[in-house]
Amino acid sequence: MGETEETKDVETTEKTVVLVTGGSGLVGMAIKDYIDLTGAKEGETWVFLNSKMGDLRKREDCNKIFEEYQPTHVIHLAAKVGGLFANMAQKVEFFRENILINDNIMECSRVYKVKKLVSFLSTCIFPDKTTYPIDETMLHDGPPHPSNEGYAYAKRLIDTMNRAYAEEYGCTLTLLDMYDCVVFVWGGWNAQPTDEIMSLDTQLFVGLFSNEPFFVPIVSVFLTSFFTMLPPSLSNSL
Repeated sequence: MGETEETKDVETTEKTVVLVTGGSGLVGMAIKDYIDLTGAKEGETWVFLNSKMGDLRKREDCNKIFEEYQPTHVIHLAAKVGGLFANMAQKVEFFRENILINDNIMECSRVYKVKKLVSFLSTCIFPDKTTYPIDETMLHDGPPHPSNEGYAYAKRLIDTMNRAYAEEYGCTLTLLDMYDCVVFVWGGWNAQPTDEIMSLDTQLFVGLFSNEPFFVPIVSVFLTSFFTMLPPSLSNSL
């Protein structure tokens, strides 16, 4: 008995599972809101991880997560983060825990044949003494500020291991840094919620997977940390 056209379509439809680590954090929630508001594409599933679903510092937990969800793509946002005084007081913990998280995610992505891994960086990992504007070619040009060197060196090594995995195993790994943007995603143009939630970080992440054009409408740049401000109505509902 021959296959029907419907059967062929079902069998040839390629499923996409996007696993977002740090899915309950600032950027993870922005991406989740965008997907909730616009809808996932046909055959596309998004999984937003939080700490209750597993400890990414533990390889066995990472194995269980990848085994359960079988992701085809990973957006890696999870990290041990903190403020200035925490970074100064716990340099060993910030280094070790982020190394463990990043190593587990990258190795599981290789073992479970993830098609693309996108890792999120931070501007504080760039050299303390540098010129502006900065770009990714300047990442290793000098030491970071000593106040957060534990966190910074752990995050820098993502770049090193990305190249190593690509050279040795042919893995597709990408880095993303927002370069100290302060993005206001609402304004005086009477935008609807679906327009307002299109924050810079969300648009860029989604564009990395969909190959769609990426446009930056209005961005104010400061030499500070990056954050995204949601419209009050959406912020109150989170």
